[in-house]
Amino acid sequence: MPTSGFHISAEPSFAEMAAMQTLAAGGSSGCDICDGTNLIKNASCEAAGEPPPDWTEVSGDWKRQEGGEGRFPDAKDRDYIFWAGSVVEGELKQDVDVTTLAAEIDAGRVGFKFSGWLQSFDQDPPDKGRIIVEYRSGGDVVLATFDTLARSDLSWTLYRDLRIAPIGTRTVRIRLFAYRASGTANDGYIDDLYLRCYCYDLCALGNLLYNPSCEATGGPPPPGWIQVSGQWQQKQGSGPAEGQFPLAKDGDNFFYAGNSMGEVELRQDVDVTSLAARIDLGMAKFTMDGWLRGYAHENDDDSSRLVVEYRSAAGAVLAQYDTGPQDHDTWTQYTDVRFAPAQTRTVRVRLLANRMKEGTEQAPKPNNDGYFDHLSLSVDCTVRGKLEADPNPACIDDAVTLSATLVKADGSAEVGKTVTFRVDGASIGDATTNAQGLATRSYTPTTTGTKTVTATAAGYADLGPLSLLVVKVDKIIVDGSSPEEEGPVDICLGASVTLRANRDPSPATGPWPPSEPVWEVTTKPTGSSPTLEADPSDPGKFTVISDKTGDYVIKASCGTSDDTFSITVSALLVITVTADEGYEKVGDTWVLNVVGPLKDAGTNVELTITIDPNTQANRDALTWEGATVVTGVPDSEKNLKATVPVDVSVRKTVVVKHNLHPCREIRVWPVWARIGGFRGENAQGQAVSPENNAAALPFLCPGLGIPATCAAGTFNNCEIRASISPSGVSALEGVQFDFKRRMDRRIFEKNVDDETWAADELEEDLDDDSSNEDEDLHDANDVIWVNDTPGVLGTAVVETDFAAIEWNFREHVDLILNQVPNTTTPMSGLRVSRDLDWHSILNVRKSSTGNWIRNDSRKNRIGEGAITIGTQPQ
Repeated sequence: MPTSGFHISAEPSFAEMAAMQTLAAGGSSGCDICDGTNLIKNASCEAAGEPPPDWTEVSGDWKRQEGGEGRFPDAKDRDYIFWAGSVVEGELKQDVDVTTLAAEIDAGRVGFKFSGWLQSFDQDPPDKGRIIVEYRSGGDVVLATFDTLARSDLSWTLYRDLRIAPIGTRTVRIRLFAYRASGTANDGYIDDLYLRCYCYDLCALGNLLYNPSCEATGGPPPPGWIQVSGQWQQKQGSGPAEGQFPLAKDGDNFFYAGNSMGEVELRQDVDVTSLAARIDLGMAKFTMDGWLRGYAHENDDDSSRLVVEYRSAAGAVLAQYDTGPQDHDTWTQYTDVRFAPAQTRTVRVRLLANRMKEGTEQAPKPNNDGYFDHLSLSVDCTVRGKLEADPNPACIDDAVTLSATLVKADGSAEVGKTVTFRVDGASIGDATTNAQGLATRSYTPTTTGTKTVTATAAGYADLGPLSLLVVKVDKIIVDGSSPEEEGPVDICLGASVTLRANRDPSPATGPWPPSEPVWEVTTKPTGSSPTLEADPSDPGKFTVISDKTGDYVIKASCGTSDDTFSITVSALLVITVTADEGYEKVGDTWVLNVVGPLKDAGTNVELTITIDPNTQANRDALTWEGATVVTGVPDSEKNLKATVPVDVSVRKTVVVKHNLHPCREIRVWPVWARIGGFRGENAQGQAVSPENNAAALPFLCPGLGIPATCAAGTFNNCEIRASISPSGVSALEGVQFDFKRRMDRRIFEKNVDDETWAADELEEDLDDDSSNEDEDLHDANDVIWVNDTPGVLGTAVVETDFAAIEWNFREHVDLILNQVPNTTTPMSGLRVSRDLDWHSILNVRKSSTGNWIRNDSRKNRIGEGAITIGTQPQ
């Protein structure tokens, strides 16, 4: 059961007061007592007795205390105030029975206004008072609550609430609280309580939202709103200067989501049950209006979004208005006008602010800069007649249903009323309104153009005029072709062509009736099942992807009008690549795998096309975009070969066309991943030669070494990074890498003559990583590199430019970087084409006792090689 949407904590305006009146003629007797009478008994604690009469003492030692006596303040109303006594905490309550108003409450037509005064004694810290008003069902379930929260006002302060009673309310419970913070007496005082009922006419209200510009005090969150997520609060506009919040659109304040990350939500529900009869007749016209903005900063992508949901009593969303994310750096107005769908009982207004970035230490971004202000939800109940046509637009010679809905002044259906329908001034017949006030008449247009529809009924002003657009299919063309190409066209096998059905009257891209025109393939080669893709947002567009050579005929129909379009598929296109093994194919995308940064810059990729049938006409019809035709080949093949220059950091797109229609798109995009370095907590290790000289093995140290933060010995909690090049390629974010290790060994021999080191050939993998004198270790001057057991070190995901994984480097391994395709991102299909060695060198020597010793002093280096990845760019 939704709670009431309209409630205020300030004096109601004149418009609101006008709405709080006994219902017009015919109002039920159940609302007769709503005459402003205070429904709270002993509301100012004037009746003698302890606890105060008509109240139930839950806790404390409640008394009526004479105002102005001793340390007590003067009473706000008359002579006495509520006092909890010398207790730490006290609660007093009173239940107000409102069952006599049940019928009107359940129709959503009864509102309650509450007011009460709080004051505390001036001491440090001061004691506090609090009032809670609960709207409870017959089963004693709390349906809605007003809460002043604990207050320590040092002078009498008024708190008010005005709301429509939730459906099902049978009791209103008033709860008084006092909390002692210091001293012996509990000095949270309460006085002058009022609860009055009013009969509401929601149609007379201007704005159905409470606190629409975030001006009401209290919170966070802003009073009247429900915080679903985030840290919503009232924010005072301070001006457009850098680093300051903008000026409010209305009043002094606006809605602000705090520093909440991601999308957060604030909402308010408006109960419109009292308009049920009018709503279900489709005659309650709502207008939502609001101002949204972001923050004026070039790097700020935060957004604001307004969603209005029309919900049934069960909470189902029947219709919705959604502005979508908006990041304007100035206040921008959004408005939606619509008739509420039948069965609407609640209108939910949702504010969603989305913070996109965390910021950095150098450029902090602490705020969620999706802002809202000056919101309004209103309903127009003055509409007594509505004229509609379905469908509109309509196809020529197809039936259109014209309908008129009539309601009386009280919103009930006008039954048995004769309605005369006219098109362009000529009567097309009468119809009588049914129990829902609805009269319908069928009309079949025989000519195209805009028709003016009107309707008349006794006692009602003329309904309309309504413009009815009648259209027909003019011709089918290739979408976007200039000049317009009406066919036939000759395309490649597997190629697509997008057609558009132009309509009459123009414009060609104007609206069509729903699901019109109707597209069909009337002719196709035997065994063909072409792929057909309709555009759900534009019925006039239709894409055909051929699957066999031969002739196709496409037809578009609207009513009795139609047109056809012929397509001939005559060229079988096969593309091959002449290049080194660094090229891979992902779908129709060719990806260049660069072995190392800049190594293959300027490499040309040669593309070759094979055509079937290989005729001079087909060859002459081929053209390239983004590639250069290879010269020096026979004339019969000059349009079949082309080269693409490859730059390391630039994506190339090549389009092959046949008779100027695209056949295939090829992309060459060099992208690579590279091991980027280590980070850790300990000091840099030493070189591994027996002389402990880093220069002794220069051929092993061409790349990045361990920085000074990494340790020799244990190498605990170091970090390996796999970086993406070129850096900042945001399309590569989210790529998942597996960091793996493998086991093998390599022997480095020292030349006794010139003291240089050289690598022996790679030997078979060892069964384990132990080194002992049973192995062929050559002599004492040899260094043996032994890898650890194969396995996966872990998985990491690329964030911006790199993926990193921590590992304890107690054992040294050869590192292989493998990518696991991630089907949840656009980058599925990435693959590794080369491995990169992570070299770990062990100093193995023979001791004076003849035993082999493995020295823990070691050094890791990264080679020049790079791992490459290929992908289908999005």
